[in-house]
Amino acid sequence: MIAFNFKKYLSIVGALALFTCATPSVSPAQAENGGDNNGVTIYQATESAPEQETQKAEITEASSSTVGSSTSGTSDSEYTDEAAPIFDMRGDDGVLKDFRPSALSFISRNRILVCDENSQQMHIFDTEGRRFRRLGVPRTFPQPRYTGLCNLEDGKFFVVGSHYHVNNNVRYLWARGVLHYYELRGERFTDNSAANNYDPEMAWRNTGYFGENAQQRLKVEGIACNPIDDALYFALSQPMNKDESVIIYKASLNQIIERKKKINFETLKTNLKPGLDSSLNEPFILTDIYYVQDKGLLFLLSSKTPDERFSGTSQIWYQPDGSEEARLVADNIAPGNFASGLAAYKVGDNYNIGIVFDNNPAQNDTPSRFLLLEDVSF
Repeated sequence: MIAFNFKKYLSIVGALALFTCATPSVSPAQAENGGDNNGVTIYQATESAPEQETQKAEITEASSSTVGSSTSGTSDSEYTDEAAPIFDMRGDDGVLKDFRPSALSFISRNRILVCDENSQQMHIFDTEGRRFRRLGVPRTFPQPRYTGLCNLEDGKFFVVGSHYHVNNNVRYLWARGVLHYYELRGERFTDNSAANNYDPEMAWRNTGYFGENAQQRLKVEGIACNPIDDALYFALSQPMNKDESVIIYKASLNQIIERKKKINFETLKTNLKPGLDSSLNEPFILTDIYYVQDKGLLFLLSSKTPDERFSGTSQIWYQPDGSEEARLVADNIAPGNFASGLAAYKVGDNYNIGIVFDNNPAQNDTPSRFLLLEDVSF
């Protein structure tokens, strides 16, 4: 059995960030449950507990911007936490007041490439939330509303834009159903970036969920890549399977790159069924996926109210290769912040996991944020 052990520095907060006095929105349901609780529950599987027997470690707040150390040694999988801040995403002039991160990818250990749902640009940040570059797209096209980003190889990315439009109107303003290739050299995109649409439109139509009417609203929310096994995964937040599990489609990466006319989707079997976030009384939504090479898929779930005024908590689930069972590995992540994207970066034998939070700052006066989880092991 593969154990998912958070050995140190796994703390999630929804408190004040280091560089602002703004606070996350707290829903009435959260207030009833004690307000914006900065605790997080970590579930650790061990070799001696192959079923549902897991260790829980409760993390509690130590300051306005970090979570204090917590240690548990009650099982074979030792868990140690160190203080972990959550950072406001900011530029030279301070907090980015209209920035809505939807996806990210590591370009080095301390740099991330981030999609901005609110503009036709991408950004390079460090892992403390500071923006280093704003990258323009080398051509003009309708706003794609990018929702997913994956790294094909060093400096080469696929970025997906959802088929979903809230009104399902054929006369839309945004470019739905796009899959763009980007190549980053240094701190600029090459001229061929976003030149072609690799979106497998006929494969989407064959699913019956293309999103052309109010009953069939297909919303692509994330993308992940496994180049060794020639696999590209698409994650849907809606619709869901009849058993209320999430829909993940798997396609041939090479066929998509070659823009084959006939591309088949294979449905990934998973037991992941987003439940209800009790802190908000709203359902969890699948917001992103990430493939950890030779390990398996990570799923990010989060919740918010339909008007986006309040956010609940977030979860990370993990499904190993060859398994149909996803299991919860982190819960109660950053209450009051909406987790919109995650990615991982290999450091030695372990991984750093980055999470971006889209808090719709223009509407809510709450900055979008970034959190880094270090030394995650599988």
